[in-house]
Amino acid sequence: MSDSTQARPALRWQPNRVGLLFSFIFIPFLLWLGSWQLERAEEKRSIVALHAANQAAPRVDLNSLTDSDGLQYRRITVAGEFVASPLFVIDNKVRNGRPGYEIAQLFMPDGSQSALLVNRGWVAAPLDRRKLPELEQLVGNLRLHGALYQRLSGGLQLDDGVKLPLEELQRVGWLDVERAANWVETPLFSYQLRLERDSPAALETGWPVVAIYPQKHTGYAVQWFIMAIVLVGLTLIANSNFAAWLKARRQVLRQDSDNDAEQ
Repeated sequence: MSDSTQARPALRWQPNRVGLLFSFIFIPFLLWLGSWQLERAEEKRSIVALHAANQAAPRVDLNSLTDSDGLQYRRITVAGEFVASPLFVIDNKVRNGRPGYEIAQLFMPDGSQSALLVNRGWVAAPLDRRKLPELEQLVGNLRLHGALYQRLSGGLQLDDGVKLPLEELQRVGWLDVERAANWVETPLFSYQLRLERDSPAALETGWPVVAIYPQKHTGYAVQWFIMAIVLVGLTLIANSNFAAWLKARRQVLRQDSDNDAEQ
């Protein structure tokens, strides 16, 4: 055995309490964040797959459907009349960097006792934010077409202070079917209808399927896992003589390699 091998230092643990406490807290936290992002990626893949499947399904009349689960993104047609008021102006909707509103209105389908909340799409906000957009009154029987939608779980909804009674043109911070149902006396279909571009009454339409796609969530997960691995390495270096041991080991291996070459 060579002298260089005999001089190889032993790996010793030299714990630093503050550093260990930091690592014991943040390493599990980083791993949890990575796992959570992977779960979110799987959720988004399910949403994207459901959207693709229901968008590919044949368009059907609303009256042929039952108000049940599984209709998210299903393309439908429905005939009936718009309810004149209230007209909901949903605030803080930005498109292509421009502030604006989405316009939602109740629609009474022919032969139905339940109204349908219809999102007609987006309009730009006037320069004076105190003014609401002027919209043409829709009268008469119309046949609409679009896709059914329920608000996805998650996200924080801030209180916009809107209380009864509602104004004819009501500005709101957010709106879904459940909230609208609490304000109106008419029972509502559990899905809202998002109009398609060529539908009567449509404004500027088109909505992203998800705000963040699965690939980005997976990328975030990889970043969190890499940070956890780096922190493990830093913990090992800070609480042992690992750096010196590794340096000495490399020197020994280099010397052994040189000795073998000389022989």
